[in-house]
Amino acid sequence: MVPDRLEDWTIKRVEQLAARGVYESDSFDLKEMLPARPDDSGKFRLKKACAAFANSAGGFLVFGVTNDLEKVAIESLVSTPA
Repeated sequence: MVPDRLEDWTIKRVEQLAARGVYESDSFDLKEMLPARPDDSGKFRLKKACAAFANSAGGFLVFGVTNDLEKVAIESLVSTPA
């Protein structure tokens, strides 16, 4: 089930969605990371996603999840260097 409240977006829920191969819907979009400063096309896509949610029923952008379908769910979560 896709969470509809911010409080329900947990790591476990994100793993479950990734395990099912669900990376976006009308109410959420999983992103690996914010676009780099010089990546104008990436920034444009991010603005477009935000505008789409703002012009509909809303939604969530969840960062830190790769959409590499060859990885198992737990490996879909992007780790940051310590």
